[in-house]
Amino acid sequence: MGTATEHPVVLAMRGSHADGAIPNGQRVRKLAIGTDETDGHAGGSLATVLGSVGPVALAGRPAVFCYLLEWDDLPGVPVFTADSTTDGRPRIEAVEKGGQPS
Repeated sequence: MGTATEHPVVLAMRGSHADGAIPNGQRVRKLAIGTDETDGHAGGSLATVLGSVGPVALAGRPAVFCYLLEWDDLPGVPVFTADSTTDGRPRIEAVEKGGQPS
C-alpha cells in the first residue's frame, strides 16, 4: 500500500475546488466549536486548503463542503475534513496571514 499522499481520494481531491468553497491555498483556523478530546486538532490550529468538494449532503446533517487540509503540525500529511459539525456549526474559518479571520 502507498503513502497517504498516494491514496485515491487524496489524488482526486488535491487541487480540486468546489464552487463556493474556501479557495485552495487559503489558510484556515480550526474553531473550538466541535473540538473534544477525540479530535486531532485543538481550536486555533492552522492549516492550508489543498482541495475541496461539495456541497455534499451527508446523512442527518446539512450539506457541507469537504476539504483536504494540510495542518501546520502535520506537514506533508493531507487530512480530509467536513467544514461543519454534525449539528451544522462551523468547524473551520478562513484566516489572513497573521492568523486573523479574513
